[in-house]
Amino acid sequence: MYKGDLVRFNTDHEKIKHQVDMGKDYFNALRPSTLEDRETWKNSNTNKEMNSAGETKLPPMAVWVPLSIDGIFIVERARCRAQLGWGNKTPGLAKIIDPESGSIAFVKREMLEVLK
Repeated sequence: MYKGDLVRFNTDHEKIKHQVDMGKDYFNALRPSTLEDRETWKNSNTNKEMNSAGETKLPPMAVWVPLSIDGIFIVERARCRAQLGWGNKTPGLAKIIDPESGSIAFVKREMLEVLK
């Protein structure tokens, strides 16, 4: 897999099979949240809610990006790591672009197959 390749989801991968078996036609990938995403969250009522310890919630570090299981995507980076949570960066990812929506998402490389 290289930058610029066209890829699609590997329907033999267990997570994709599970989504198809549940009747869903999309897969929720992740991308790191932007400053704009955090500002939107800050101005919403969600940030005023308390967790079980009585503390205010932290802003999200990642945002869900729904991608069509039948879609074709463009690889922007074939091998990368991204911070998708509060811990360490997640390795083994590919950064892909959905040409229909222009959305950027990070997906495990093993879940993708290159179109030839």
